[in-house]
Amino acid sequence: GREHGNFEVADALCARDAAAATRLLACALDEGAQPIALVGALAASLRPLVAGAELVARGRSVDEALRELAVAPYQRIACQRGLRAYRAAELRRAYAELADIDLASKSGGDGRVLLELWMLRTCGRPRTQPASRRP
Repeated sequence: GREHGNFEVADALCARDAAAATRLLACALDEGAQPIALVGALAASLRPLVAGAELVARGRSVDEALRELAVAPYQRIACQRGLRAYRAAELRRAYAELADIDLASKSGGDGRVLLELWMLRTCGRPRTQPASRRP
């Protein structure tokens, strides 16, 4: 179903797989998912990543951060990937841009185009330093 598709989009985002993320996003939208609903689902996926990345930036391991945040077991693998694939600043920026897309979509902007461009920017941004590889 559509909700399963939202999780797949979020998993591809966490894995920083731009090709899969944009393909799955397009499929979800083609199947009738509303851009505003996808913004909400993606924001919900990013929230624990932003918090976890802040902890990792302060010296915690990825696993320590996930334990401290009490990440649900079904979110754990995606969160681990996301914390290893992105820096805290990238995640904060992506989260803030989703809020802008939410507002623009509600104000008549083309939510599909805005989301597709956001996904490419977020997944495609080059890292400036390697993420912590500690378990």
